[in-house]
Amino acid sequence: MFRFRVQAASIAILLFATAVQAPAGSPRLGYPLLTAFDQQQHHGGSQNFGLAQDRRGILYFANLRGVLTYDGAWWNLVTLPRNAPALSVGVDGAGHIGVGTVDDFGMLIADPKGSLRFQSLKPLLPSNLRGDSLGEFQIAAPSPPRTAAPFSSSRRSSFCAGMDGV
Repeated sequence: MFRFRVQAASIAILLFATAVQAPAGSPRLGYPLLTAFDQQQHHGGSQNFGLAQDRRGILYFANLRGVLTYDGAWWNLVTLPRNAPALSVGVDGAGHIGVGTVDDFGMLIADPKGSLRFQSLKPLLPSNLRGDSLGEFQIAAPSPPRTAAPFSSSRRSSFCAGMDGV
């Protein structure tokens, strides 16, 4: 009986010592590997509508203020014409980044300094469609062997677009 009490007391002391030292050792122990970012960190809007990831691991978020990019360390905001929200974003097998917004769609293209900017593909549409209110463009998931990123309008039209034509 004495032996049982000594073992029980030893186990209780070990558990107490472990519980006291655990918070000091690793404050993230037991938490999921997840980080939440607020607007002050990414400088985007309060809502995201879609996301995509390219082959390099860069994340692209269709955001209320444009397209947010995150490389694991830095956030960047690519604004769209008329400060329109990005409603969808997608990356095709060739690495082209497509963006859908209100009455417009296009691609993110790097300028000579390497900064991304929005290049509208709407001028490539037939002239009878350019003046119309086309609605909200959504990016459809491209199939891997394709080099053109498909875009579709929620109202009445579907387009398969690339920099060489629509």
